Amino acid sequence: MFFALWTYVGFNTLLMHPKALALKEVLAIIFPLLLFAALAKLLLSLGHVARYNREIYPHLHSEWVHTFMCRRCGKYSLICS
Repeated sequence: MFFALWTYVGFNTLLMHPKALALKEVLAIIFPLLLFAALAKLLLSLGHVARYNREIYPHLHSEWVHTFMCRRCGKYSLICS
């Protein structure tokens, strides 16, 4: 979202002040590349989160649910039910 906003601002600036920027061709390439890179990283990150929630978290939660802590000695033990 951040790079999408800056892409919009950058192109808007290029359109409003075309002679003020010397590197407008370079900026016209860099802004969309940054946007696509940010979107790709977002999708990759969402994939990692989905994998964690699907494969790793249920196992950890099950162990937590079946863990007993002795209030006398403070030891933890896994109970099977």
